[in-house]
Parts: sequence; C-alpha cells; structure tokens
Amino acid sequence: MLKVYWPNNVVQFKGKSVSQAWREEMARLGWEIQDKPDGADLAFFISDSVIDEAVLGRMPSLVYFWGWPHTRLLDREFQRHAEGKLKLMERCTRVLVPGPTTLDQCNQFGLAAQVCFPGVDARTLSQPVTPWLGVRHDLLFIGRFDAPHKNLELLLQGMTLLNPSPALLVVGPGNAAPFQQFASAYQLPVVFAELTDTEKVQAIRGTRMVVCPSEYEGFGMVPLEALYLGTPVLALDTPHNRWLLQEQALFFSSVEGLAQTIADVAQQEAAARQQAAVGQRRVENAFTLELASRRLWEHIHQAFKEHYGALIRTNLHDPEVVRLCYEAEHRRDRWYAVGALPGYETTGRVDPSWRRHWRAQHFIRELKASGATNIVDIGSSKVYPAIFALEGFEETAVDVSQDALDQAVEIAQKWGVGDRV
Repeated sequence: MLKVYWPNNVVQFKGKSVSQAWREEMARLGWEIQDKPDGADLAFFISDSVIDEAVLGRMPSLVYFWGWPHTRLLDREFQRHAEGKLKLMERCTRVLVPGPTTLDQCNQFGLAAQVCFPGVDARTLSQPVTPWLGVRHDLLFIGRFDAPHKNLELLLQGMTLLNPSPALLVVGPGNAAPFQQFASAYQLPVVFAELTDTEKVQAIRGTRMVVCPSEYEGFGMVPLEALYLGTPVLALDTPHNRWLLQEQALFFSSVEGLAQTIADVAQQEAAARQQAAVGQRRVENAFTLELASRRLWEHIHQAFKEHYGALIRTNLHDPEVVRLCYEAEHRRDRWYAVGALPGYETTGRVDPSWRRHWRAQHFIRELKASGATNIVDIGSSKVYPAIFALEGFEETAVDVSQDALDQAVEIAQKWGVGDRV
C-alpha cells in the first residue's frame, strides 16, 4: 500500500486540526502514514511550514498551501520569509489550495496550483450528542480569535448595537484579555472557552447562529460544519465565503450589517434553519472528508506521473534511473488498479478481457496469421502476457520493471494461464 511521508504540524486547538482529521481518514482507508521520509513513496506537506527540503526531488511531493492573510504580506520581514517558502513550494511536484482566494494568491506569486478542498469530518459531526449545556449562548464564534484577520472585534462591535445584546460563546485558543475588557466596558455577555471536538459539535447544535467575521479564511471549515448540523451561518462577504457557502449562508459586510442580520435571524429563525438545511445537503454532496480523500487520491496519481515523467525525460540515457522510474510507476499503477478508495476500483486495468485493451487484438490477429505459437513480448507490462496466453500463445515477458513482471505472473495465474507465461 501507499507509504506517505506526512509530517504533522502544530495543533492549536483541543480538538483535531484539519491535517489530523484528513490524516486519520487516509489511514482508515488503508494508507500507511509515517512521520519520517525513510521508505516513503510520496511526501505530503499540509502546510508550507513543514516542507522538508531534503526530500524535494527525491520523491513526488505535494504541498497544501492555504495562503497568507494580506496583512502579513504587508510586513517586510514576512515578505523575506515568504520568498523562501515560495521557492520551496516551487520545487514541490504539485501545489494544492483550498479555494479560489488562495488560488488567486498563488497566481500573483507565479505559483502553479490546483484547488482541492480538505472537507469536513462528517463521521465526527454525525455522532449523536446532546446540545451544549455548559454556557447559554445565542451566537458562536470558533477560531484562533486573537489573529487580527479573524475579526472578532467586528463581531463584538456589532453586538453593542443590539438591545438586549445576545450572548456569545467564543471557542478557540488565543489571548482573551483585550476582548474581555471590551466586552466588560459595554456589558456584553461573552464567554471564552476551549472545547473538545465533541463539545464543539454540542456547541454548534445548541447555538442559534454561528458567526464567521474573518477577513481571510484558508479553509472555512467552521461554517461548513455548522451547515452540516443545520445551524444558521452568518459570514463576512468575501470571495472565499461566497464560493464555499453560496446562498446557504447570510452575508454581511459591515458592523451595522452584521447587527441587522443577527436581529433578522433571531426573528425568523425557522426560515434561517431551513436555509441551513439546504446547505447541509450541499456539504454532503461536495465537501465531506471522504470526498476530499478521493480528490487527493487523484492529485497523488498525477503527482507521480509528473515527478517521474520529468525525471525520466532528463535521464533518458541512464538505465538505472529509467528502471527506477518504471518501478515507481508500476507500484503506483498497482495501487490504482486495485482501488485504494471506495468507489475507485478500476479493476479493468488488470482484467485481460477489458474492452480498452483493444491494441492487443491487432497483434493477436497478425500473430495467428503468421502461425506463431511462441512469442517474446518486450516491454510487456502486466496485462498483455495474460491476454496473449489466453489466446493460446506461449509468452516470454520482458520488462525493465520487476514489479510489472510480478503483477504479470499474478494476473496470469489468476486467469488460469500461469503455465504459459
């Protein structure tokens, strides 16, 4: 099975990070995830901060880049830091991003990238739990709240315009002191807490609405989780949020607009929950962790082709490099053929009777017309030996890849013609 070097990045929440949830999903599907590069077939860096320069060029590598807030890019010291990160990302085989905002940022940097949203952990969200009983709250904010781009201050300012002020629960890590001082000055009912994943699900289910005022979102998982649970979502009007949430969320663009939207949802909560229910179906159809894993699976196959294709083109006269490239390609094809993910079984690739193996029929016609009975198949790969053997030929299979020959023997034996190959 596929061995993936997947270094862990720092977890700031009590619950799972996006990386941890995705990592566990891939392991559940049978992938061998490891923290060190030794013996790995592929490197997957789910942050630009964990790229291991030592493995770049040695194996196919993917980096998951969720971008940088524009406020950070205005800092000259960070600009120098970013230049180094960009150079490393350019050396990765493939760059993946969560949405169009980060994709636009990559385009500005001259960095080729493709969208592959990570997905919500539907299994965790679907677990039966009772509503959150720890703190009564009308509004819920989840995130690293002391990061300036998360915009918690905008939410607090909006609350000052409402009378009576709704109760707010803030979940996540960060320095709460300045926000507590603001809340105290305006007598706002605000509670700060760090919750486990189960408690977070309880809090989302128990709140009247989830508010997402962030100016920049690398992922935007919280509003999707809320929609999946049927909870109304209020989100700052940004391109990423529009792309991710479409018409299933209520959007605001100012403090006054936020306050008005909170008041509107409070008055028409049933309609807001019905709107969220439509979003729930959309999350199930497009943004679950299982679907994200399938998308990642396809990117991994392409990364293999790109990495070894480039390597073989620059080393055409080195037989050992050519052999290693073909070995890697046949290992990849073995994973692909057996279907490493549910719904991705492509057994036709190793089925001698598959209609797409039509090229062999031309050879078979000419061989039979010539009266040949024994053939030497040079560059046989794994399926043609069984195809020819099933037509009655004695076949000597020759290939630069030992893995291809091993698969050829397995397939021929499976189809009862192992003695002819």
